[in-house]
Amino acid sequence: MSPAQNLLVQIRSNDGLTGIGACQYEARYGETGPEALLVVRQHYASLLVKENPLAIEAIISKLDRFIPDHLPSKAAVDIALHDLKGKILNVPVYHLLGGLAREKVQLLAPQVSRGDPKRQAQDAARLVELGFKAIKLRVGGSDVEEDVERVKAVRDAVGSATEMR
Repeated sequence: MSPAQNLLVQIRSNDGLTGIGACQYEARYGETGPEALLVVRQHYASLLVKENPLAIEAIISKLDRFIPDHLPSKAAVDIALHDLKGKILNVPVYHLLGGLAREKVQLLAPQVSRGDPKRQAQDAARLVELGFKAIKLRVGGSDVEEDVERVKAVRDAVGSATEMR
């Protein structure tokens, strides 16, 4: 996979509060990081001035009318607006999105990259030793029998209690 770029967006309200949003970019998504930065700075910024930051749907609709594409840059703006709205209303963003769904979220280990099954098993076991209870195993791109061997080797290394994705 090609390296990804990230865009951070800050939106400030008149009362000095700041919302922060971010989005990752890869060329395969149709918008690069530099393009997103240009769109946000030269176009979205002026469209956001004097808008009510609590009216997120109306603001995003305005951006959609201005330019239908560029979804990643709009996502960064949307996240920043939600962060700002939460700060204005003094509530966590999850409250704005319908409430707390669960008390804890399971932390997924970094992806175990595709490679030799023994190496993948070692890498997965190291992650479980660090305390991860769920791992993501990269498969595909080779023959199916080798993928089956990978999954078996990793399962043997991490045990049945570890969730594998």
